[in-house]
Amino acid sequence: MPTVLILLVTAAMTFAAAATSGRSAALQTQLERRAQEAGARVIAISDVGTDGFLTPVAVETLSEISSIQTVAAFTKASTVTNASLGWGGPTASAWGLVGASAADVVDLTAGRWPQPGEALVSTRVADTLRMESAAGALVTRDQLSSSVVGAFTAAAPFEWLNDGVLYLPSTPEAGQEARVVVEDIGLLAPTERAVRRILAPDDPANMRLTSPQDLAEISREIDGDVRAAGYEITVLVLLVGALFVGAVSLADVLIRRRDLGRRRALGMTRSDLTALICLRVGISAASGAVLGVIALQAHGALSGTSIPVASAAASAALVAIAAVVATVPAALISAGRDPVVVLRTA
Repeated sequence: MPTVLILLVTAAMTFAAAATSGRSAALQTQLERRAQEAGARVIAISDVGTDGFLTPVAVETLSEISSIQTVAAFTKASTVTNASLGWGGPTASAWGLVGASAADVVDLTAGRWPQPGEALVSTRVADTLRMESAAGALVTRDQLSSSVVGAFTAAAPFEWLNDGVLYLPSTPEAGQEARVVVEDIGLLAPTERAVRRILAPDDPANMRLTSPQDLAEISREIDGDVRAAGYEITVLVLLVGALFVGAVSLADVLIRRRDLGRRRALGMTRSDLTALICLRVGISAASGAVLGVIALQAHGALSGTSIPVASAAASAALVAIAAVVATVPAALISAGRDPVVVLRTA
């Protein structure tokens, strides 16, 4: 009966500990994945004055920083329309790309990449401007025209370009806004300092820089809290289970004290008896841990959740070890008693 109790307790311990640690690991992975998404690694820069510091040369210099994955500047949005329809037709916003290649910010879906003075229209806006073949010409209110040579869908984190047109200025221009995508969220702070040092506008107040650095710090804190909570719950499960196993083991050796005393009287050493008691519990605990892992995987398959097998196996090993350690005091008590006294009083 004690063997069955220990098996059931360790199975429950394994199920609870593995489910807790597995869920914590899944949450940590999800947080890390979201923190590393392109949108969470973007530094936004705006020229709110007339310094014109977002020049093609400055943007190209930023692109040479090792921690920067992508950098692109854009001119102030202008309004364009299909030249064949005139200003009585639909309109769209157009942004000029500064200091970067169109391939860095969009994916080409039709046509070819533009040259200076040419434009790409987003697949969404192509229908609005009635450019079914993604070819034609656009005209601004200042009567400046650009040839449309293809269509695109914007890459992350430049999705807002899907609402308009992207063109390459025919002559070098300074951008009004820029987006800097860093390689890793942990590199936001040093990259921000490097960006400020390179751009260095005449009036620092004219540069507005928005960074998700605070969000990154909060994300790291949440990740640490989730990890700590998972550890605390797992330790609590192990402690409660170990106490129960220890109590069951103590009751077992007290009930079986005559049999254990006879073994000692027949020549079994204290260390051998201690090892025997721990071995019996270890076998039951290992069997219960395996049962707990099987139950957890079955529950995961039915509920559609996935607990990594490695995480479940690690929890099972901890449970088995905790059960054996909890048995040691009872085993030492039994092995330390005088076998003659035990046989007389039992």
